[in-house]
Amino acid sequence: MERPTDYLVFDIFGRSFAVDLAYVEKVFRAAAPVPIPQSPETVLGGINIRGTAIVLLNLRRIFGLEDKPLEPEDRIVVFSTGEGTRFAGVVDGVEGVVSWSEEQIDMRRLFFSDSNHFFDGVGRFEGRTVAICRMDRIPEASGLETAPSCLRYDNQMADKE
Repeated sequence: MERPTDYLVFDIFGRSFAVDLAYVEKVFRAAAPVPIPQSPETVLGGINIRGTAIVLLNLRRIFGLEDKPLEPEDRIVVFSTGEGTRFAGVVDGVEGVVSWSEEQIDMRRLFFSDSNHFFDGVGRFEGRTVAICRMDRIPEASGLETAPSCLRYDNQMADKE
């Protein structure tokens, strides 16, 4: 039997999302980002994490949800795709960690028609439906792949520091 995978469950605009915990580096209270000129509308700015510049993305815009200003109660989650790409995203709150096996994930029930390419399926957490996110697809969809070079921070250089 396959070992269950741990997922971080978070909330955006009253909807629950989850991401494989292996992609999560850190979660912390929201702080104002430094604006980055000529960045895509999905980029809120840059943040400094222990001397490393990280691009802060607006996951609401990427997922096609209603936008809102950054609030002190929000959380920032730092993600690493495992392919050398690191970025952060703003979430309304973190709900917890859940373990799901493949049998517990429903691949047929996706409830975002325009954004389905971000999601692998859905699971259940505390009686709610949770969309399971593909964080490796976020950088391309956010415009980071075609953004000015100042936004494409070379994470391999950070590893050498």
